[in-house]
Amino acid sequence: MLRLLQGAGTANQPDTLRKFDDLDALAGTWSDEEAEAFERNTAAFAEVDAALWK
Repeated sequence: MLRLLQGAGTANQPDTLRKFDDLDALAGTWSDEEAEAFERNTAAFAEVDAALWK
């Protein structure tokens, strides 16, 4: 990991691996119904269209 950071030129920057928690307030705020609706409405993105991969 250090080599990767060095290669990116960020190894010596103290905030390189800083943890961000600014979206924590949003985590877990959906109701079960909203989560199910999201799953239903995005399910098509998990399907592979074989015709596109020919």
